[in-house]
Amino acid sequence: LTARIARLDLGLSMLLIGRDPAWLLRASGGHLGYAEAVPIHRTAGWWCAGQSALHSVAYLLFYLQVDGWAGLWHYCFPTVAYLSDSTSINSLGLVNFFGVVAFIALIPLAIPAWPPLRRRVYQVFQRLHVAGAAVFVLCCAMHDLPILLFAVPGLAAWYVEWRGRAGGGS
Repeated sequence: LTARIARLDLGLSMLLIGRDPAWLLRASGGHLGYAEAVPIHRTAGWWCAGQSALHSVAYLLFYLQVDGWAGLWHYCFPTVAYLSDSTSINSLGLVNFFGVVAFIALIPLAIPAWPPLRRRVYQVFQRLHVAGAAVFVLCCAMHDLPILLFAVPGLAAWYVEWRGRAGGGS
């Protein structure tokens, strides 16, 4: 459940990443603007981070309880399968490894977003946040491909807006 909630939060947060999400806010009949988009993006982002962290910690604890440290290593890292005679890399460990990296990517994504720190060094926050978000979304997509259904609309809207600013509308 936490992963599904995180998907929705990510989708909402990504829809509002542009500097002018006017195409989205026009749907409100002019009642919402950029001033309302920023707190929605911020809240959805924190909820996404919280639900993602909860999902990660719950599964790490689950794998630790089921098979101990060896099982945790097997289920969360792309190691050679220790439960069989195969020498191939276990696919569950590979997929979950991307989830572990996404969990770690939450740190540089969340720490600079802490309000007192963000206000003090906004340029650092912005650069770390964009790079951290790219790593987070990429690793989440490698861990759980359907998350792209939630991330791509916001990325596409941001790209179209960015190209419009950079290319003068061409």
